[in-house]
Amino acid sequence: MVQPAAIYALKTNTPWQHWADPGAHPQAAGTTAEQNNIRAIYDANKAVYETQQNVRRAINDALNHAIPNAFRKPTGNQMGTRVFTVRDSPRDILDGLRAKYGICSPNEKTANNQRFDQPWDPNEPIEALFERLEEAYIFSILNKPQFTTEQLIDKAIIAIQRTALYERALLEWQDFAEANKTWEQLRLHFEEAYDTRLASGQGTAANHGYVNNAEA
Repeated sequence: MVQPAAIYALKTNTPWQHWADPGAHPQAAGTTAEQNNIRAIYDANKAVYETQQNVRRAINDALNHAIPNAFRKPTGNQMGTRVFTVRDSPRDILDGLRAKYGICSPNEKTANNQRFDQPWDPNEPIEALFERLEEAYIFSILNKPQFTTEQLIDKAIIAIQRTALYERALLEWQDFAEANKTWEQLRLHFEEAYDTRLASGQGTAANHGYVNNAEA
């Protein structure tokens, strides 16, 4: 509802879909049993739709309070301050504000590119690597040019390869079907490999040659 589709896709492979309004009344049916079934489905859909609208209304109310009046100018030749309502998409509101007021500097883009390329110190949790890459990826979505999901996955794999600590997990990853080589699956696979390494008591990365591999 709020995040761009590419950012939402980091969390799940199922795209976000707005729940459709089921209408004012359920459809008619021929028998009482059919009518009861249709009514139950209608009531469930109506409840989800109304919850969605309540969330949208709450988000837009918060945006009306958080965004200064100077940044809520009405469209066209209208006067006054724009008030966001349930009919407005929170995602479109935020996208519009970023496009107009959120232009980043060349130095910020350079710093983000460097963050995307930065090696991973496996003395840190592997989640730190994934979070850093996600932050750089999200920055690129919001500020262009956008990194691709393939680049995101490739950066993670390269960072893990450089440690020379996860050869088995890397070989297993290569055997994944292409359709399953998603960011979500990559995180799950290598977080499990990281946890297994910790549980095995193999020691810190510094004691297993990471320093030499990182500096090579």
